[in-house]
Amino acid sequence: TIVEIDHGGGVKTRLLHNEQVVVRVGEPVRAGQVVAVAGKTGDYQTGPHHHFEVEQNGKVVDPLKFNWDAHESTESRRPQIRGK
Repeated sequence: TIVEIDHGGGVKTRLLHNEQVVVRVGEPVRAGQVVAVAGKTGDYQTGPHHHFEVEQNGKVVDPLKFNWDAHESTESRRPQIRGK
């Protein structure tokens, strides 16, 4: 199951390989809030983990290089839950 959070300003984050999702579609979420429990899915998994992805203006970007301080969300962060 995939959790996608729209941060506004063209920025979305995704968590994949979830065992359990603990938020509902459309529910506002806050920084630091637990939205999912790591699962053991994927072709080469060795234990529970998440795949974390950042998208900016429709393109996947390196989360380690994304400037989080420069991005200020003006919209509520609302997760979208999608199947595997």
